[in-house]
Amino acid sequence: MPSLPLVTPFRTSLGIEYERSALLVHVTASDAEGRGECVAGADAGYSSEYVEGAEDVTARTVGPLLAAVKGHRMAKAALETAVLDAELRSHAMSFAAGLGAVADRVPSGVSVGIMDSVPELLDAVEGYLEQGHVRIKLKIEPGWDLAPVRAVRERFGDDTLLQVDANAAYARADARHLAGLDAFDLLLIEQPLDEEDLLGHAALARSLRTPICLDAPGVPVWCGGMLEPGLGRAGNAALAALPNFTLPGDVSASDRYYTTDITEPFVLRDGHLTVPTEPGLGVTPIPSVPAEVTTAVSESRRR
Repeated sequence: MPSLPLVTPFRTSLGIEYERSALLVHVTASDAEGRGECVAGADAGYSSEYVEGAEDVTARTVGPLLAAVKGHRMAKAALETAVLDAELRSHAMSFAAGLGAVADRVPSGVSVGIMDSVPELLDAVEGYLEQGHVRIKLKIEPGWDLAPVRAVRERFGDDTLLQVDANAAYARADARHLAGLDAFDLLLIEQPLDEEDLLGHAALARSLRTPICLDAPGVPVWCGGMLEPGLGRAGNAALAALPNFTLPGDVSASDRYYTTDITEPFVLRDGHLTVPTEPGLGVTPIPSVPAEVTTAVSESRRR
């Protein structure tokens, strides 16, 4: 379980992250091996899943055998990704091809955390745009919303693709205040209310011109992120290359978060990341990196 320090602290309405604990899964079979990454955080503040709980679930079993375990999608996905990685490698097929990707590169957006001041935010956004990111997502919370969004829009113009993410920091009573975001021609506002409050989001959508983005099936989508190191980032890139992904997502270059990634780094080129085409996820950990940052290892064998 590597613990990777972030290049800069990442602040959202939920708190501040200084490092990323990554649960990596390594599956070995008689003719192939595969790897996966669990995106659960260090605690249950963002999701009901947390990395130590995910470790417990992944140690149990995989696929249909996990049907009796309720929820724990992040833990299941890490194990299933590792198994799929191994299967695809045995067939010399890339993860992207196995999923049905239609693009060989995907546009890169960047998620910008809450800053101590608007000038600091503007400097950060300017740097990301100069690097070539094609979309900016600003984290917001009560007290840090209209003013920073206005400043970014005024500084960088209407052509900058801009959206905001509230991480469920608002309540239904904030509808009139959130309507103030309509003036800034945003792509969308992500998860303004509690994730279970579908009725509240429906009512809010009727009072805003800005589209509201939720985790809902059957609609055009974009790929979010969880500060993943290379294994998870490879999976995100493959996912973002599917046909229904119509907006730039949070699939940014490795150096946005880490000085040294656990795999060969993902590099921004013309605002895009190349989708790996080698078998499986198309990337593997650099042996020396996990060895330096791993804090715990456990092994499970099928009897």
